[in-house]
Amino acid sequence: MSCCMRDAVALEASGKPTAIVVNEVFEPIAHGTAALLALPAGYVEKNIVWLPHPTSNLTRAAVTELVDERIGLLRDALLGRLDASSTQAAAPGASDVLGVARETVAGLAASLEADGAELALLDYGDGVLAGELRIGELTCADGSCVMPAPALAKMIEAMVRPKLPALREVRLRETGNARP
Repeated sequence: MSCCMRDAVALEASGKPTAIVVNEVFEPIAHGTAALLALPAGYVEKNIVWLPHPTSNLTRAAVTELVDERIGLLRDALLGRLDASSTQAAAPGASDVLGVARETVAGLAASLEADGAELALLDYGDGVLAGELRIGELTCADGSCVMPAPALAKMIEAMVRPKLPALREVRLRETGNARP
């Protein structure tokens, strides 16, 4: 996700309109990546057109229908007219720091679960958010479907820091099955 978003930003900076097409299951990762890349608020909503998941098993007819359904959204994204309010996340309502952090990354955690991993935020103290990335039976053969713990920690930090300015660091320990 980060490479396609970085490429899109580079293309836009060179004056080329860009839209990103992504399966909807990756929306939390898109928001995390946007935070990690310090993209402007609303970037995901204005530049990404979502597809249902999965798309790899669609027939030619189903793909044609999907393209026909999304062509207007693609046009709007390329012209900078996609509605930025359509998927804005509500601010978390939890009052404790760990609760705010968990709520902020809930979508990301759900995406990880879909790939066979569990994100558990376990403790917060002295500006450090600590947790585990528990690797189970991965849904991909080479283990690349789950981001490594150090990169995931940076993404979580970028997502949580705007809501918890006292956050200094996120530490994730990877546990469970070894990656292939």
